[in-house]
Order: sequence, then C-alpha cells, then structure tokens
Amino acid sequence: MFKIDFIEKAGRLRDRYFDTITYSRNVFVPLTNVCRNNCSYCGFSKGKPYLLSPKQIKNILKEGKRSGAVEALFTYGEQPTKVDGFKKLLTETGYESFDQYLKDTYQTALDQGLLPHTNPGYIPSDQFKSISKYNASMGLMLETTTDIPSHKESPGKKPEKRIQLIKYAGKQKIPLTTGILIGVGESWVDRVKSLKQIKKINDKYGHIQEVIIQGHQKHPKSNTKHPTTKQKTVIKTIALARHILKDIEIQAPPNLHPDIKSLLKAGVSDLGGISTTKDHINPTKKWPSPQKLEKEIKKHGYKPEKRLPIYPKYIEKDWLTEPIRKQITKIER
Repeated sequence: MFKIDFIEKAGRLRDRYFDTITYSRNVFVPLTNVCRNNCSYCGFSKGKPYLLSPKQIKNILKEGKRSGAVEALFTYGEQPTKVDGFKKLLTETGYESFDQYLKDTYQTALDQGLLPHTNPGYIPSDQFKSISKYNASMGLMLETTTDIPSHKESPGKKPEKRIQLIKYAGKQKIPLTTGILIGVGESWVDRVKSLKQIKKINDKYGHIQEVIIQGHQKHPKSNTKHPTTKQKTVIKTIALARHILKDIEIQAPPNLHPDIKSLLKAGVSDLGGISTTKDHINPTKKWPSPQKLEKEIKKHGYKPEKRLPIYPKYIEKDWLTEPIRKQITKIER
C-alpha cells in the first residue's frame, strides 16, 4: 500500500507548511477515573474509583507551575455522574454539582497562572460550551469513524456522536484538538476515512488546531486482545495523515513513540504536551525532558518552539473567552 518515498514526501509536505516543531509544557491533572464507558483496551478506569479533592488539585497545579508548566491538562472519565457511586465521591469533596466542581477547578488553574485544556469525552453540547468558557482549547478524540468491538460497551464512543460534537465545537469557534487511536480493531481503510472526516470538518469550520496520531499501548489492567501498536504502523499512519490533512498540525506523543527522528521524517509538526507529572493514562511511559526533546529536534535540523494550549492563529482571530484572554495577556507580558 505504501511506496518507499511515501513517508519522505510526507516530511517534505510538512516542511512546506511548518518551519518549527512545537510542544507545550503542561501539568497533567486526572480529576477522576470514573467513566461510563468500558473500552476493552482502557486501563485508566479499571482501578479504585477516585475524585481528586480541591486541595489535591491545587497542590498538583502549584507544583506544575513551579516546574515550568503553562498548561493545565485536565482529563476525567466520560460523564462520571452517570456512574453509580460517583455522587458519594463528589459529596465527599464538598460539592453537590460536578459542573461547579469543574468551574472552581478551572478558576484555581487560572489563579495559579495556568491555561486549562480539557478532554471531557463525549458530553452534551451545552455542557461542552459551558466548560469551554474556562479553557484555552478543548480536546475530543474522534478515535475512529467505525463501530469496532473494542467500543461495544462504550456509548460515548459512537462515531456519529463524536463527529456531531466536533462539528458543534466548530460552529461555536472553540479551538479543538482531536485525533485517531490506531491498533484497536480498525483497518487502514477506517483510518483513511477518519482522517478524511476530520479534514472535511476542518475545511468547513477551521477550528481543529491539531490532530493526534496515537498508537495503542497495551495496558496491564485492560482485557483487550490487541497488542501495542508497532512503531512502523504509527509512522505510516502519521505520513498518511500528513498527505490527507496537508497544513493541519499533526502531533504524536513522544513518550509513547520515542523515535523522534522517525516522527519528524513522517511529517509530525508538534510533539504534544510534555508534562511535569507522569502520564496517568500510560503511567509506565515517561516523557522526555524539554531539554532532551529540544536537543533531538535540533539534532535533526529543526527549530523547537514552546507553545500555549491554544495556537497563535486562534489568538489572532480572538477566539478567546474573557478569562482566557486575561491570562494570555499576563503570560505574554
């Protein structure tokens, strides 16, 4: 399916549009592992249910700020309020409303001088819009446009639902990070369809700031039959994405795919968030230090550049809510 020069051409295509390789410094805050979905490959939600307290959150954010983070990356299980037992966890933190819990959490991040970025999974559009007011950008992985067995117990992974919400973000002018997960039962044809769907949506709304290409990492707590995705498959998919997406930023997480040279050769333009904490989704996969990452980027002839969780063109377009505008003004002084 792939000619020898397919990957090299993808790298040259990236060079046409991008003269730097970007990354973000973030602090990873996993608010809760309670999730209504039951993806066969997931290990994050398999442990003892928890919900971080406001004090725990503040301590993580303060340490992240001290360590150089500019972004607060918030993740949590999809729609945890629909799961039995979550209400008790919420009450124990002093809250009756998860929406208020989130609002106060975002304000704490802003007070610490950090820009929030949240991956909430599929949630109702009104909640998505409400949350976005306190976030520099939002995240929602498409993963795949195909119904796969790995998602049969996951109502929030229905492709049509995720596509609908990605389009909604565009209508609302919300900068969005999306992407595909590879190696969980989809085919090459499915990957092409997913990337073309992302391109089609962005052509209409222009709000997709980056597309993550992430290979599946088999988690010891999961019950999936799928092995960790091979590096060569990840590289081919990155090249495929560059040929389809053209000038859209393409990201691959360097802790999961550490061969930086191959990532750059295949057309990656961004290396994601380098966290001051561990990767709570893939805890055994350590991030490279910013110093090591920049050294690798320079080694292969490119200029590294730190970025915010919202890309410059959306700041120039003023796709900002007032809390985010104020914080960016402080950062850029």
